[in-house]
Amino acid sequence: MKHSEQFIASSTLIATLMLLLVYFTCPYQTAVAELNYTIQPETIVPYKVSIRAEQPSFTDTMDGMIAFTGKSITPDGFSATYTGQLLRKQQSRSNGFRRGFSRPPMPNMFHGVTFGGLSRASHDMTVGLKGNILKLSGQSQIPYLLGNLSILPFEPLPKGTKKHWKVGNGVSIKEEEDTPFFGSPFRRQTVIKTGASEEASFKIKSDDGELISIEKTYSLNSAAANADDESIKIHGTGTFVFNKSMKTTESLTMTHTMTIGTASTTTTIPVTVSLQRIPVEEWETAEQKRAERIAQAKKEHEERMAKKQAAAKEAAGKKLTPDAKQKILADLNSSHWPAVASRVRQLSAFQPHPDDFDIAYKIKELRQHKVVGVYLHARKLWDKLEPIIEAADASKPMTLDSGDNPFTLQSKEKINAQDLRQWSDDSGSFTVQATFIRQDGSSVILERED
Repeated sequence: MKHSEQFIASSTLIATLMLLLVYFTCPYQTAVAELNYTIQPETIVPYKVSIRAEQPSFTDTMDGMIAFTGKSITPDGFSATYTGQLLRKQQSRSNGFRRGFSRPPMPNMFHGVTFGGLSRASHDMTVGLKGNILKLSGQSQIPYLLGNLSILPFEPLPKGTKKHWKVGNGVSIKEEEDTPFFGSPFRRQTVIKTGASEEASFKIKSDDGELISIEKTYSLNSAAANADDESIKIHGTGTFVFNKSMKTTESLTMTHTMTIGTASTTTTIPVTVSLQRIPVEEWETAEQKRAERIAQAKKEHEERMAKKQAAAKEAAGKKLTPDAKQKILADLNSSHWPAVASRVRQLSAFQPHPDDFDIAYKIKELRQHKVVGVYLHARKLWDKLEPIIEAADASKPMTLDSGDNPFTLQSKEKINAQDLRQWSDDSGSFTVQATFIRQDGSSVILERED
């Protein structure tokens, strides 16, 4: 009887152990914690971001770092401060030439759009537990309809412990067009909205206890409203990795194919997106180097300005050389407005000698120029020149005998016939030694030396 009881007890123990073993090893019985986003106050979570798009004739790359500094925890999520930017480079496939400020041959949907994510920015944001953006105080848009750079790390998470989930809704694609040329007479800003449907699906692929690897599929479809509009289709796949202990995104890699079609053409643009969390030390080192570069650039700028001001002070009120004057007048009378604008800016410290008052009056004339980039600088400069000329006019009669420019004559009194000087036309390309005879309206009558 005793041996039978021991056998039964041993059997019961073995059965219990087997049941426990099955419970803890069976994947269907494993407890899965619900996934939520959280960044603790004063905690910095930085990322390295890289975006690459293969345009028909060139490669468009954007690289940089972004970081989120936690501010507070709320019942619905957390608030943080976003900081960062991407630096853009565009390289032709044919000759390796790096495109600068010239506009690339892209579909119309990208023309003139202001991308805040390509400039250094910092703004506050509030993120929900599931990655939904509750509040965003600034704009950090990036190209190829990727949205705001500041929300790139926050993919939607499921409620509960689902292993598959899907999100989708109708969206409005908003294009804000603004010509980038400050001086353009056609400067404008327009807003174009296009309806679209968007859908993303997620599936958990693996979980090592720390990192959850999630497969993502994304699609966007926007039909052309009419024959003149563009249709847009985007299809993408990739992997989103969530860090359970950090409660934030560890990495994201996506490959998109963007197809833009019109009535006559179709453009396909492959786009790859890579986001990887990096050590805080790497971010802080990069920020320190950036601060040092800014300080050095500021120092060099101050040194250049000091030299410029010293040179301007030295040249103030002194007569220009004939060559210098000819070049200035040629630029001010140019039909190429960027040359005019550049020369007006260079004359910001100009204090004319009486013989060079004609340059000052040309500045006065340019206040009515059709290009805003010219007339704003000309008006600012004339505000400084006008008191100088008025003081000169009030101090003495403007006569050729006293060395003053005949353009400033307030009366048509007779001038010394023996006073020869060099004259030039508006372009500065023609000069002649002559004596002033009289002013006839906008014309000047001269007598040549011979």
